[in-house]
Amino acid sequence: MTEVEGARTTVIQINADQFNQLLQKIDNQTSKIDRLEKRMGLLEKFPWLGDWITAKEAMQVLSIDDSRTLSKWVKRGVIESKVVAENGNRKQYSKADVLAFAANAEKYLKGH
Repeated sequence: MTEVEGARTTVIQINADQFNQLLQKIDNQTSKIDRLEKRMGLLEKFPWLGDWITAKEAMQVLSIDDSRTLSKWVKRGVIESKVVAENGNRKQYSKADVLAFAANAEKYLKGH
């Protein structure tokens, strides 16, 4: 170790496999950050909508006419929903999930 103005420098030796694993982890983190930035951009695209939106608003954002289609994606775990009526007839949907689905619909429709 060498000391530079009170700071320490540590040299670590790794083999090629370990280096490739490190690069892969950095790439994974970079792609996660990119997805988060995209999702945040989508959240800002519809500022008049709250964090939880009605079925009508969700269908409007997704450009669909049938609530059964929305329910299908909720059952598949792509869009989060919560019950807002005691009888369970009214639900609200996560705006972030709806917008992410709208942006990546092609991926979901292909089955990835």
